[in-house]
Amino acid sequence: MNIYDSVILGGGFSGMACALRQGMFQKKVLLLEKHTIMGGLNSYYYRKIGDKSIRIDTGLHALTNFTPKGEKSSKVLPQILKQFRISHDELKLKEQSFSKVIIDGTEVLFSNDLSLLTDQISKKFPAELDNFLKFIPFVQNTDLRLYKDQNLSGLELLGKYFKDPLFIRMISFPIFCYGSSWEEDLDAYLFVTMFRSIYLEGFARPQGGIKTLIDLMLERISQCPTVEIQKAAAVRNLCFENDLWKISTLNSYHTPLVFSSLGYPETKLLAGESIKEEWVSPISFVEVIFMFQERHKGDHPETIIFFNEDAKSIFRGARDFADYPMGVICQLENYQDSAEEDTVIKITFCGSFKKWNEADSASYKSEKQRVIETAQRILNKYLPLDQRVPLYIDCFTPRTINKYTSHIAGSVYGSQIKFKHGRCDLKNMILIGADQGNLGITGSILSGTDMANQF
Repeated sequence: MNIYDSVILGGGFSGMACALRQGMFQKKVLLLEKHTIMGGLNSYYYRKIGDKSIRIDTGLHALTNFTPKGEKSSKVLPQILKQFRISHDELKLKEQSFSKVIIDGTEVLFSNDLSLLTDQISKKFPAELDNFLKFIPFVQNTDLRLYKDQNLSGLELLGKYFKDPLFIRMISFPIFCYGSSWEEDLDAYLFVTMFRSIYLEGFARPQGGIKTLIDLMLERISQCPTVEIQKAAAVRNLCFENDLWKISTLNSYHTPLVFSSLGYPETKLLAGESIKEEWVSPISFVEVIFMFQERHKGDHPETIIFFNEDAKSIFRGARDFADYPMGVICQLENYQDSAEEDTVIKITFCGSFKKWNEADSASYKSEKQRVIETAQRILNKYLPLDQRVPLYIDCFTPRTINKYTSHIAGSVYGSQIKFKHGRCDLKNMILIGADQGNLGITGSILSGTDMANQF
């Protein structure tokens, strides 16, 4: 029987990072990925447009935790570069120009320079400026490895510092959009993590998109002869007996230790155990991708626009096919010095997995078309001077996410419960990725790295 030191379930960024880190210490590791392309939620696909084959990213709007080249600090990105012996230049990162939050007609801008956000607060929320200047050191100085206030939520934490409900909504909404598996809130640990990632460090994007990062990780893994990758290897079931996990795909593999990035509920089901409904997150998304032939003329320099016209909700899962009052617009061409090929705008709404999953073929197709038409109207509202005609339009739904990731209900940010230290109630099963409690691409890499270092 061929036994591995560990088997990793899922070839997203936490899985690749976990495999690479163990491979650097000559551990015999097997990484199993359901599809033929790595990356998980953050991957890519090709479409034939005219006589060209065009690559389109899935998932990636922005890479968080940007750190300028040469900066040596305790920030996440320099830690990752050091552990994997990757140079900053290899990431080919392009910074955001600036981003915008629009709620109740009020706009706030922020960028990778904190002074822009501070200036915006001084002008639009002057009564909260001193509180903001007190909150920043708390976020900067909090050791997240020791932060254990599990009974506090993100909004409760903000309530200790701020009083203005609109300001609290403004500062929270981007964080919820890019990391909350809860409705209307987020636990305080993740809130502080995401606040630091978005506002204190910032957004960037690799030139060439997500494939640049995937190829870089795979190139490093290829230098580790003890790491084996099996693609098109969906896990069918897991069984623990005689102190070994038996992982069944089309073949069977054995190991005393499993690292799973599939999600806690998903892993439990594969192990033949029951799950609780409240574990499953209601947060999933519908996204429309518009690709243009030419770049815009510079009338809309924002990289990302977060908009929320729902007076009753900060952030929640959709009750219908798509929840149009709130969403995110990402203009990939508005990363600094981006290439001509990045003429893509993505608009993302919360979507109901239940609605999409119950739709028959005709209804599914017609609802996708309705989403596309609504997205075009919303783009005309927020980008009114952009009159380009799309060369290509695509749309994915929560059902798409479920199909390609096997995430229950198409959930994007994992379960509603997290396991900060990786261990769950399955013996010798370590969770990595979203359900370990680190989100986004950078967080996923850090999660896979940290768990590999500990076990």
